[in-house]
Amino acid sequence: MVVVAFPLLASRLTSDPRAIAGVVVAATLPDLAAVLLGAVVDRVDRRRLAASAELARAVMPRSVSQPSSPGSATLVLLYGVAFLIGLGRTLTETTAQTILPQIVPNSQLGRANGLLFSTETASEHMLGQALGGLALAAALALPFAVDGITFALSGTLLVFAVPAGVRALESEGGESLRRTIADGFQFVRTDRTLRLVTALIIGFAFCQAAATSTLVLYLTVRSERARRGSASCSPSSPRAV
Repeated sequence: MVVVAFPLLASRLTSDPRAIAGVVVAATLPDLAAVLLGAVVDRVDRRRLAASAELARAVMPRSVSQPSSPGSATLVLLYGVAFLIGLGRTLTETTAQTILPQIVPNSQLGRANGLLFSTETASEHMLGQALGGLALAAALALPFAVDGITFALSGTLLVFAVPAGVRALESEGGESLRRTIADGFQFVRTDRTLRLVTALIIGFAFCQAAATSTLVLYLTVRSERARRGSASCSPSSPRAV
């Protein structure tokens, strides 16, 4: 829900399209570090990491949920919170993908992975954003409050849903973190299919972000013009008399 609320909150602080788009950039910037985070995930307790990331995300929206107070929200604070929430999302999603092969038999891994991906897409990118828009229309602080509750619930469920035996994988021969990351980049670089898929995902993500990051500014301007037009045509307005 906060994905929808962040740009509108930024539009209340500035009318600069670049500054508003910066919120979306900050929220999605951790995705670029997915390879780096994946190497870290392999070396820590995955259940604890995923639960901690969700519980940390639960407290972050409160710092920017009341923008009406003078000085309660600035663009720098908004960028920081958006980045941290995006970082928690990337950590949770990366951890979930690495946990799955450890708790699901190989024969059911394809189906389980499909269910995981479709659930994330439907809840985060479709249902969550739609409900976020409705909540935002009711009150600006509502999406932040609801997301805080859902993050806390998600973190709690992860503690009980993920088996305690799901822990870090032992690196082969004590391989360093730097070497693991380099091997990951090398694997993508030498695989033609992965290179193509990676390029397509980056291209689609860039186009989507470019179209939606400043959409809120366009909509607020159109809404303001519509209100002014309605006021000028009302029977009580001087122009209509």
